[in-house]
Amino acid sequence: MLVIAFILSVAVAPTAQAQTFSVLHSFGNNGDGYEPLAGLAIDAGGNLYGTTFFGGASNQCSDCGTVFKLARRNSGWIYSTILSFNGGDGDHPAAQLVFGHDGSLYGTTTAGGNFDNGNVFNLRPQPRACVTALCPWEATVLHSFDGGGGSYPTNIAFDQAGNLYGTAWDGGTEDLGSIYELTPSGGSWTFQVLYDFSAFGVSNPNGVIPDQNGNLYGTTSQTPGAAFELTSSGQFQVLFTFNSGSGVDPDTGLIFDSSGNLYGQTLYEGPDGYGGTVFELSPSGGGWSFSLLHSFSGKNNGVVGSPNLVIDAQGNLYGTTAWNGAHAYGESSS
Repeated sequence: MLVIAFILSVAVAPTAQAQTFSVLHSFGNNGDGYEPLAGLAIDAGGNLYGTTFFGGASNQCSDCGTVFKLARRNSGWIYSTILSFNGGDGDHPAAQLVFGHDGSLYGTTTAGGNFDNGNVFNLRPQPRACVTALCPWEATVLHSFDGGGGSYPTNIAFDQAGNLYGTAWDGGTEDLGSIYELTPSGGSWTFQVLYDFSAFGVSNPNGVIPDQNGNLYGTTSQTPGAAFELTSSGQFQVLFTFNSGSGVDPDTGLIFDSSGNLYGQTLYEGPDGYGGTVFELSPSGGGWSFSLLHSFSGKNNGVVGSPNLVIDAQGNLYGTTAWNGAHAYGESSS
C-alpha cells in the first residue's frame, strides 16, 4: 500500500516549493517485517524509527512484528531491524513510538505479554558494544495488560515530569477501554487506571495527550466518536461529539499547537464526501469550539489514513491519506 503525505496549512503560508518523493525502504524481505501501520519517530540525528505489525525473525514468533531504524548515511539510508517481537515482549505493534525523557524509545503492542492483551515496552541499544553490523536492541516490558485494566493499548505520551499516559482501546470493567498512567518509581513503573470507559457512544479511546496542567485530551472511535478531556482531578467531560458534517470515527489521537489548540482527523464522512476530515478544537469561553479545517472527498484528494497528524514550528499540519487520490493509492495535497 502506497501512502503519500498531504499538507494542510493552519496559517497563511507561502506556496511550498516542489517536493521530491523517495522510497526509503520497501518492506517484506528477509524478516524485516511488513505492514508498518503507525507513523515514525525521529531522533536528534535525523534517524527514523517505526514498527511493522507483522513479520520479523524471532524464533518464538515468526509473525509478531518488528521495530526498525532508518539511519542517515551520506545521501542514503540504512535500514535495520532492531527488534523482532517474540510474543513475551509483545506482538503486533500498531501505535507510534515516542522518545522518553531518558532519550530511549517507548511503545505498545496490541497483543502478547503475560495475558496476551498487549504490553507497554521500553527499547534501548545494548549497553555493551556490538561486534556485528546489525545489533538488536534490548526490550523491557513496563506493563502487561490483563484485560481488567484494559487491553489492546494504543498511543502513549509523556508529561513534563516523565510520567507516561496512554489508553487501552478495549478491556476494562465493561470492555470499552481505559485511560492509564505509568509512573516511574525506583527503577520500575507503577500502573494505575485513571478512567474506565462505560458510557455508550463514548468508548474505545485512541490515546491521550497531557497539557501543562496535567489534564488529558483524546478521542474515542466508537461511531460517531467524541473528543474528551480528563482533568487532573479525575473529572471526565466530552468536548465534542462528531457527526456526518464534522466527520465520524476519529481514529487517531490529538496534538497541540503552541497556543493550546487541538488538532485531529476523522476517518469517514464530512461535508465533501466519505473521505474524512481534519479539525481543530479551540478553548473558548470556558468551553471548546470546533472548526472544520479540511474535508476529504474520498476521490481526487484521498481518504484519511490512521497515523497521527504532526505539526511544524510554523503551524503547518502534515498527515497521510491511505486510499484513493489521483492514482487510487493516496495523495499529496495542500
